[in-house]
Amino acid sequence: MFEVFAVDPATVARSWDTFRGTVGRMGPDEGRLIADFPSAQGGQNWSTVVRAITRQLPDVERSRIMARLARVRAVGVTHRYARGKSWLENVITAHGRAAWHAVLTDDVACTLPVTLRPADAEDREGLFSVPHHAIVPREATAIVETLAPLLHVSRRLLLVDPHFMDHGIARWTPIPSALIEEARKGPAPLAETIVHTAVGRDRNGDVRHGRGEWRQRLHQELAPRLPRNVRVRVVRWDQVGKADPMHGRYVLTDLGGVQIDWGIDERIGGRTDVHRLTSAGWTERMNEFDPAFAGAPFDDVTVTAS
Repeated sequence: MFEVFAVDPATVARSWDTFRGTVGRMGPDEGRLIADFPSAQGGQNWSTVVRAITRQLPDVERSRIMARLARVRAVGVTHRYARGKSWLENVITAHGRAAWHAVLTDDVACTLPVTLRPADAEDREGLFSVPHHAIVPREATAIVETLAPLLHVSRRLLLVDPHFMDHGIARWTPIPSALIEEARKGPAPLAETIVHTAVGRDRNGDVRHGRGEWRQRLHQELAPRLPRNVRVRVVRWDQVGKADPMHGRYVLTDLGGVQIDWGIDERIGGRTDVHRLTSAGWTERMNEFDPAFAGAPFDDVTVTAS
């Protein structure tokens, strides 16, 4: 559903047609993440190298690439980049430590089994094909495995489920905890984790858990189950009067996200559909929980692992 590609700057920057046919079809919404390789460890990042190579192109062609490159966000990876070695030498060394999903290059010296030539970049088959939908067990291990490449390169994690903590806490902590732990394995620290949920109401329309009771529940029930040294914000939104009340369940990051049909609670033996969000869908959902667009929430409680 998400895969990290090592992309040869010299290959994709040789022409607008090549750039458009490869990088132009990559990004979190496509499930294809471009590794920032070369990285700052090598003295310059991937985008800088691409920009330098395009200086040899005609102005119009270079301008097209620069305009598209401005929307590209190469993602940090844990692979080290050694100065004094070529891009291909570094790629091969890194692959021996932790395999790339694919290495996109037209360099004939690259004979890795995951080598992908630009002419073979087909959406429906081969290494360039990344499925947008999966049916997976409703278990922490399976959900994390599906989202791991995205989690490793993300700085923010937003979990959305209108029923968070309904019917007891035990089933609600395995998946969020596992997602947080996996995100912490990335090259950059996880800066923020937020759970967005709805205010529960009874049949009479009364709030099921008032602000004081809700805060107490979070500190007594959720805090002891969080991973060590983790802080999570739990934000509740009131749905009264909403034309489009909260219903969908999502895992969102600062790069992209997915919709999880059955939500973020664990149910051993069950299965759920997971759908990768388009760029427009991700933007809309991120805005839905941004106070600048959505207004003030019902309450916002920060919980620290205890």
